[in-house]
Amino acid sequence: MKRIISIGVTFLSVLVLSACGNSDSAQHSNSNSVKQSKVSKTHKQVSPSVNSATNNSASSSSTNQAAESSSNSNQATTSGPQFPSSFQRTWFGYNSYTHNIDTITFSNNRSTDSSGDSSTIHSTEERTNDDNAILNAKKQPTTPEEKQKLDHWGLFNEVHLDNGENWINIMGWYQTAGDGEFYRVANENINGQSTPVLFDAGGAEIWINEHYYTSKDIALQMKDKNFPGDRTRDDNDSDSNDQSDSDSDTNDSSGDDETDSNDDTDSNNDDSDDSTSDSNDNDSDSNTQQSDSDSDQDSSSSDDQDDSNNTVDSNNDDQSDQND
Repeated sequence: MKRIISIGVTFLSVLVLSACGNSDSAQHSNSNSVKQSKVSKTHKQVSPSVNSATNNSASSSSTNQAAESSSNSNQATTSGPQFPSSFQRTWFGYNSYTHNIDTITFSNNRSTDSSGDSSTIHSTEERTNDDNAILNAKKQPTTPEEKQKLDHWGLFNEVHLDNGENWINIMGWYQTAGDGEFYRVANENINGQSTPVLFDAGGAEIWINEHYYTSKDIALQMKDKNFPGDRTRDDNDSDSNDQSDSDSDTNDSSGDDETDSNDDTDSNNDDSDDSTSDSNDNDSDSNTQQSDSDSDQDSSSSDDQDDSNNTVDSNNDDQSDQND
């Protein structure tokens, strides 16, 4: 009997333990389900944030690309003509009119002056059909791109003179008259040292406008000093004055020659008048002689007629005497 009771108690214990195990498993399963649900909810909450961050990143990248593109458009490009390496720096020049220091900076294909005005150099190969139409006065620059070219593009040319000077000539992109600006760099002896100097010139004869130096101090020291071989407008004015004096002397000489010629003409006229007067006198004398001859002839004829009449009268008298 005790053995049966023991078996029963054991069986009941197994049942109880089995029931407890199932309950813990259900609880654990429920706990995992709750956790999974929380994780899922958390993921759903994070996703919009991630998407927003992704969108913000894309927007920022787009903005940066646009800014970079804009920055690149304002920077000197490396395609097309470029200024020689000897040009590429900031130069200082003394302005003899304003008595101030001017600056000009060259970098790649860009130049910038004291006022901050900047322009880029380009070749004729870059001209479009619309550009050529503007040059031929068939249209005006109206688009933003054309106005940009009008204000900030320069036409690049190289000029080589017979005296060995090599110049860079810059004209306006739509410029059709005038000669533009000329630049060249040469070493000159300054304070006993060979020093680079930028020559700025203009006009048909490439007259010097200003010299630029590598520092403000040198520019103040040199001011408006000219170098051998410089052509200035004063020289041109002097040449013009010399030419004017030469023309004046030529005109004076021509005037004197004309006066002498007039004097000779007057003398010839006087001689001609004298000859004419003498001829007239001769004609007068001839006329007088002819008149006297005619008068004498008339007088002689009259006398002969009188003698003839007297003879007739005498014959008549003789005839009358005979009749008596």
